[in-house]
Amino acid sequence: MIAPRDSILGVLLAFAWLGTCGISTAQTLPTTEQFHGALAICATGLNVTINTDLIGSIADIYKGERSTGAASFKTATQFLELFPEADREKVYELYTKCIASILPKSTGSYDSINILRGQITQLIEFPNNQQILAPTIYQRLLINKLPQRLFEILNQYDNQQILSLGQTGSQLLQFKKDYYQFQTTAKKREDDIVTQIGQLVSQKWKFRDQWEIFFEYAVLRFDGVSQARIIESGAFPLNYEITWGDTKKVFTELTGEPQIANEMEAIRDGQLRMMDEASKAASSV
Repeated sequence: MIAPRDSILGVLLAFAWLGTCGISTAQTLPTTEQFHGALAICATGLNVTINTDLIGSIADIYKGERSTGAASFKTATQFLELFPEADREKVYELYTKCIASILPKSTGSYDSINILRGQITQLIEFPNNQQILAPTIYQRLLINKLPQRLFEILNQYDNQQILSLGQTGSQLLQFKKDYYQFQTTAKKREDDIVTQIGQLVSQKWKFRDQWEIFFEYAVLRFDGVSQARIIESGAFPLNYEITWGDTKKVFTELTGEPQIANEMEAIRDGQLRMMDEASKAASSV
């Protein structure tokens, strides 16, 4: 929280300007005094501590650029580049919560053009996001959902918005890209293994839902869980008249297929890597 650095007159001018203009709809830029006062007032309501020097620095930049349209205030990315990395998290908070509301929409804020650009970039880099958001069969069996949940949050923001968090943003964006790649590969690996299971059991079980039951059982067994523990848990979804003897028999056949065993190990190792990366990325915020 901060106390406005301006004089009482400056604060009163800011209140008067906000009262008459609301969230600025006029296309004329506020005066430097109005901008400085409104920014200081807005900053007092934020959940982070903003010092008066930072407010003063922003106001000085605005003063120097106001006559030419305040170009540096047009996007968050341009604006954040003016500040050292250590200050960017607080500056971004000021930009999104205060500056974007104080300045006219055509001058400040993450405007529609940048939003569109970000969405198109997102589409190019992450074209199958909706499929990626759905958990794999392996992930449905996990207690630790951190990688999946973190990706769901990051998926709501484009690259530039994430990068605006500085070093933290870089780490989060790298996780987003890594998780997307991992999930794409893991889904294909699972699909291939389930199909191979289908080829083994198709004489008796002809539907993919049935093959997936054998796959889920195999996931647990390859992960070191005994059949006795699986039965004891009472949570395994046996169905379609599939018996424990059937699942054990199919698992034994799968262990004799080195390629399948290697693919299962790769899925498990990749998931562990994503858990570690997600934990580090989330902790950096």
